[in-house]
Amino acid sequence: MIALKEKQWVYCPICNNKTRMQIREDTVLKNFPLFCPKCKHEIVIDVWQFNIKIVNEQDAEPTTMRNHICSGKHELKTNILPDKLLL
Repeated sequence: MIALKEKQWVYCPICNNKTRMQIREDTVLKNFPLFCPKCKHEIVIDVWQFNIKIVNEQDAEPTTMRNHICSGKHELKTNILPDKLLL
């Protein structure tokens, strides 16, 4: 029989509401951008054995969502009318 690992919800360090992320006891995250859907803040965290540490923004490597979403040929053409947007 497979033993299930314990899971816990990650709570926002700013507003203390539940985020959309769960972690297990063996989860390891480094410089993870945690987004809270309630307060709309993003904060960088480290996670190791259910211990969550807020990373100082100056220590974290800068990341931009544009680099992950749009890459070359998939950029939106902004000078076209909204009904004729091409990907």
